[in-house]
Amino acid sequence: KKRNTKTKSKKRVRFAHDVLEPSGNNEEFRRKHTLALKLRYEGQAGNQDRAPAEQEKTTKQVCRKVRNMPENQAVLYNGILRDRVRRMAASY
Repeated sequence: KKRNTKTKSKKRVRFAHDVLEPSGNNEEFRRKHTLALKLRYEGQAGNQDRAPAEQEKTTKQVCRKVRNMPENQAVLYNGILRDRVRRMAASY
């Protein structure tokens, strides 16, 4: 049977219940994460033309956005960015 589009329910994002909250100020995690982001951006073909300071600025902007978001939105946002990078890498 086909469902009417009017009665179709909205899809909802579900988050895992077993996610642990990190303790401390997470400086080590941020350091590793920013390093991974830098390496990812340097590996892309379009960013090789940019200056290193400009690449670092982009990385800091991404991290700042995620840090100010609620945790569930940050997880969703990071997943979207990760999938976008994979799609871009697969298209070349």
